[in-house]
Amino acid sequence: MPVWNYIVTLYLIGIGAMIIYFLVSLVRLLLFIIQGEHIKSDGNHIVLHRHNSVAPFAWGGYIMMPRKDWYEYGAMIVRHEKAHVECHHWIDLLMIQAAIIITWYCPAIWLLRNELHTLHEYEADSRVLASGIKREEYQMFLIKKTVGARFATLSNCLNHSSLKKRITMMLSSKPTGKARVRGFRLSWL
Repeated sequence: MPVWNYIVTLYLIGIGAMIIYFLVSLVRLLLFIIQGEHIKSDGNHIVLHRHNSVAPFAWGGYIMMPRKDWYEYGAMIVRHEKAHVECHHWIDLLMIQAAIIITWYCPAIWLLRNELHTLHEYEADSRVLASGIKREEYQMFLIKKTVGARFATLSNCLNHSSLKKRITMMLSSKPTGKARVRGFRLSWL
C-alpha cells in the first residue's frame, strides 16, 4: 500500500505542476491582451505589444503581435493569424492542454501536442496561399519572420513548426481524385 500512496502523490504533484504552468501561461496571455494597444482592422481584433522578442500569435479572437511587426509585415501576419482564429485552433489547444494536465507523464501526449501545432500551421499556411498570396513571397516572409523569435506555448504562432516542413508542404501538390482513389485502394491491400 505505501508504494501506491507514493505513486498517487507523485501523480497529483505532476497534475498540480501542470495546472500551475497552465494558469501562469493563461495569465501571461491575458496580460498581453489587457496591456496591449488595441486596433480593429477589417473586423480583426489586433493587439500590439512592445515585446519584440515574442512572435505574433492568435488566441481566441485576438491577433497579437509586436508593434514593430505591425508596421513591417502587418498584412501578411494578420492573414496567417486570422486563419488560426477562423479555424478556432485555440479550442484544440485548450483540449490538448487538458489532456496534458491529466496525462502529464505520457510522452505521447507531448508529441501529439507538437503534431497538432504543426497541423495548425499547415492549415493556416494553406489558407494564406488560397487567399491569393504568392507562394514565394509568403515563403520569404516566413523565413524572415521565423529566425530567432520566441513564442507562447498556449497559442499558435508563426514559427511554431519546422520551417522546412512547412515550405515542403507548400511545395507539394494536392492529390487529384484518381490519386486519392488509388491511395485508398492501396491502403486496403
